[in-house]
Amino acid sequence: MKNLFCNVEDLTHEDSVEKFFLDKLIASLNYKNKNIKTKTAIKDLIIGKGSKKENYKPDYVLYKANMPVIVIDAKHTEKNVDEFIYQASGYSLALNQDYKGDNPIKYFALTNGLITKLYNWDEKEPILELNFEDFSENNPKYKKLIELISVNKINNIISSVDGFTFKRIEKNAVEGIFRACHNLIWKKETISPTDAFYEFSKLFFIKLKQDKDIHNNFIEKGKDVPINEFKFSDKWIEKQDANNPINDILFKQRLLPFLKDEREKKNKKRIFEDNEVIELQSATIKEVVKLLQHIDFYNIDEDLNGRMFETFLSATVRGKDLGQFFTPRSIVKFMVKMADIEANKNNVDRIFDGCAGSGGFLIDAMADMVEKIENNKSLSNKEKNDIKDNIYSNNIYGVEKSLKNSRVSRMNLWFHGDGSSNVFCLDTLDKQFRYDPGLSNERKKEIEEFKKRVQDEKNSLRFEIVLTNPPFSTKYEWSKKDEKAIIEDYDISYKNLDKTKNERVSSLKSNVLFIERYYDLLADKGKLLTVIDESVLNAEKESDYRKFILDKFIIKAVISLPRNSFINADTNTKTSILYLRKKSTPSEKQPPIFMAISQNVGHSDSGKPEPEKCDLLAILDEFKKFENGK
Repeated sequence: MKNLFCNVEDLTHEDSVEKFFLDKLIASLNYKNKNIKTKTAIKDLIIGKGSKKENYKPDYVLYKANMPVIVIDAKHTEKNVDEFIYQASGYSLALNQDYKGDNPIKYFALTNGLITKLYNWDEKEPILELNFEDFSENNPKYKKLIELISVNKINNIISSVDGFTFKRIEKNAVEGIFRACHNLIWKKETISPTDAFYEFSKLFFIKLKQDKDIHNNFIEKGKDVPINEFKFSDKWIEKQDANNPINDILFKQRLLPFLKDEREKKNKKRIFEDNEVIELQSATIKEVVKLLQHIDFYNIDEDLNGRMFETFLSATVRGKDLGQFFTPRSIVKFMVKMADIEANKNNVDRIFDGCAGSGGFLIDAMADMVEKIENNKSLSNKEKNDIKDNIYSNNIYGVEKSLKNSRVSRMNLWFHGDGSSNVFCLDTLDKQFRYDPGLSNERKKEIEEFKKRVQDEKNSLRFEIVLTNPPFSTKYEWSKKDEKAIIEDYDISYKNLDKTKNERVSSLKSNVLFIERYYDLLADKGKLLTVIDESVLNAEKESDYRKFILDKFIIKAVISLPRNSFINADTNTKTSILYLRKKSTPSEKQPPIFMAISQNVGHSDSGKPEPEKCDLLAILDEFKKFENGK
């Protein structure tokens, strides 16, 4: 029998477990040689077993930067590793006691080659147990082990210098930190939750940029981080001559020029104005800094699903203010998976959201594509990087009408890998791409850029997949001049879909208008997955809208959502997810439709998270069976 590292016949004694199995396993975790200490370089420590004491040291201690993170011990193949838990656990405790106030050791592992067990440093029940044959590339247990302890994944303290710690925290603790930041800003500044969010986003951008620089310049190179590099800290603030150094130095002198350089050299879109400032008092800024300074946010959620902004928003903003920013994550993930985005060497789908909000659909779609590329074993590393660069540059598109929200979306995408260059600030519904003459030249140029790309006669931009959640309640009326100019271009604005008779519908919901607009922007056989007000699907007075859908699209699925789906956005409008495919010919026949009713999308009637009750993944499994004819 053979696994990823050795033959079972190779494992005859403790030394062979180290040589043929553990050395290769540790190498696969990508720790540098200088960060792997073996028995000859490890100090003995006194550990206890009941009333007895003994000197002990393990076979390996793994380090990240200058901090120990994992203890590993090998045993003879005939030994039961459970008999040695007290040694590795005791050694982990003794090591952690050397670091006052912190526990850098996160895990210990015991193995005899045939059985390998991973433990939290302070627990005696394993969190993961693998047999010899589990060490294969596609085995879920092995993948979980890599996820927990490889050098890029380990949740550890990076630095502890002069009493300043810099460490990652559990994701479930992030919401509490963000709530504290919001409450502090709101209390000190007495501004609205939405304005508090915008000002916090400036500080958070500085923080993430600093954390990224620290990793790139020091940690990823195996270097210790000098204390003076932690500029997002109260100690650094106190050493500066400026009255408000976070704003005056880190934001105005460093971040804004960096972003300007990105715009000029890499064709990025604007996130902040060149003369923008942080609209918070220096004392408030310092208090927020103190709440965030010790947390390492770099790649806090390596699968790109961290959604720091959404965590902050869900912790602090309620009602309609929240609804303008994002759709519940469970619904976003479900729609992205249902879309079955193609991403491979030969083809990558183009994704679009014309109501981008904070960019949630775009980020999840991007994450889905990147994951497919990373898991494609037929691709070389260079091919993977080239395809991912192409995804970021050419396959993620968003439009957002609100200037501030468009910039939040760009910021959010920037944090999660990028794709920010193709987020445009304009009105998706305006087919003529009109703009106010007083608009800045930069904004006019941005609108003209998108207009040219979608109206190019020879090579117009079209999208294979639209993922979106248009506003439910916004209405457009003929009686209002600016709205009339928009809706008169829509077939769906006229009774019986007949413009020639000029019999107008008095008003239209924006989510209905978006269906026609997305039809224009979709590629042949393109997919549209949208959240829609259920009245469009069943009310008698909205029958013309259904006729338009049936004329132009194949209906692939309708999933009815519970009334509380958008309770945190202060609406109980009954909605469904509508999955449409653009017809290739007008005569294409409608096949059977997949229909389902969701009872819970992961939260209670009050909006309290209940992820264990979400039934969308089960519905997705049934949809896949339906698609495969099962």
